[in-house]
Amino acid sequence: MDAADSRSGGGLLEACFGFLALTIAIGIGRFSFTPIVALMKHRMVLSDAVLGTVASAHHLGYLAGVVIAFKVALDYRRSAQLIILLCAVNAGTFLLFPSLSDSVPVWLALRVISGAASGVSFMLAVNAVAGALAAHQRTWLPFFSFSGVGVGIVIGALGCLAAGDDWRDAWRICGGIAGFGCVLLMGLFYGADWQRPLPVKVPSRHGANRQRYPFFLLFTYTVEGGAYIVTATFLVLGITESGIVQAEYAGWYWVGFGLVTAPSTLLWAKVVSRFGYGYSLAAAYWLQMAGALLATSEQIYALMVATLLLGITFMGITSIAILWARTLNPRVETLAMQLTLVYSIAQFATPVLAGISLQSTGSVNQAYLASAVALWFAGVLIWRAASGTKDQPNVVRNRSV
Repeated sequence: MDAADSRSGGGLLEACFGFLALTIAIGIGRFSFTPIVALMKHRMVLSDAVLGTVASAHHLGYLAGVVIAFKVALDYRRSAQLIILLCAVNAGTFLLFPSLSDSVPVWLALRVISGAASGVSFMLAVNAVAGALAAHQRTWLPFFSFSGVGVGIVIGALGCLAAGDDWRDAWRICGGIAGFGCVLLMGLFYGADWQRPLPVKVPSRHGANRQRYPFFLLFTYTVEGGAYIVTATFLVLGITESGIVQAEYAGWYWVGFGLVTAPSTLLWAKVVSRFGYGYSLAAAYWLQMAGALLATSEQIYALMVATLLLGITFMGITSIAILWARTLNPRVETLAMQLTLVYSIAQFATPVLAGISLQSTGSVNQAYLASAVALWFAGVLIWRAASGTKDQPNVVRNRSV
């Protein structure tokens, strides 16, 4: 272990920085809105239409943030500095939101800003942290960073529960926690090593197979973006609105979802180290397909298993796809950004189509079934692509030092 390794704990500080950045930017900044909006709806603060518009504003901002990230060309150190600033911006929007309760346009603006900050932070964190960790050859560390999303979901949900039935306090608590996290980020930033060069990439002996991976990965990840958001959105709303989980206790449901999500990326790291990125991604698609099928049931146990499968797979798929992308494209940041862009577009557009189906049929089951079929097809494509490579160049060798 060299001096840089010793200073940064063999990459552990960089991984913790990524973990905390994703906790704030995505886990809290993006996903805590779900239990908060359930609380706001329970208190009859705004109509469903306005709340839906506010939620869409964040998706629009996130999409814009990913596009902006394409134009940001910074080294790892400056990227980390910008991440801290954007996480602070995210925390600030949470603290301002409850103070502007009579201005829906301002609410929309705050959610767009929060979404954009989350989108840029996510892309910069993935590129800076995964790049800085590449030379350490401790392949589980990037997966550990992705687990911060699940922890952020838990923290945001607990913040909502601590607020009781006061939705304003829920915003303030989540914003305060995010602000404190920014202070911790600064400490991790100064202890980490951001100057580490990337390792030399060794091309696969199966060049033709390797070249076709990006197309299949982009296509299937687009499918995943639409399938996931449909299942996640309507499953959560269905459970709370059906009375299975009362609105004031929706936070506990979200705590459980986060507790499943947080360790899932580390479990998928083990799967990838054994079977490779391709087969692991196909398996994750099929598990999420099973969850979409179970979501069509009205039985509480089936819905809970569907939630479990969704939590196990949604960040697992993201971490596998994005980290795999870094091994497939010489311009490693480009493919990872493209994946996040198409995923965001699918997340923004698909709920609209699902909502139209819900209005015309009175049931969301058609959307669940469409998601299941799409995920099955995505898994088949990735499995067939992975099967074409005999030497398994995508298998990760997990070295601990």
